[in-house]
Amino acid sequence: MTLDELFEKTKVHVKRVMGESFVIDSLTLEKSFDELGIDSLYLTEIAFALLTELDLYVPMAKVARTKSVKEFLELVISERA
Repeated sequence: MTLDELFEKTKVHVKRVMGESFVIDSLTLEKSFDELGIDSLYLTEIAFALLTELDLYVPMAKVARTKSVKEFLELVISERA
């Protein structure tokens, strides 16, 4: 799975977790979770949903160390290898 494909899947989960008021167009690979208003609880929910869909286990301690959307998705890709 490419980074772009994974990003599209992530958008669905972000929208579901963050709610209708979240402007999905503001979600880019380069933005930090802080910039997006995604705190650790939201990140955990988003990660859990995506990882469940992918049937993949990544320790939440590793997820928590990611600071941006791109870092998170690169972690997921590296764990799939």
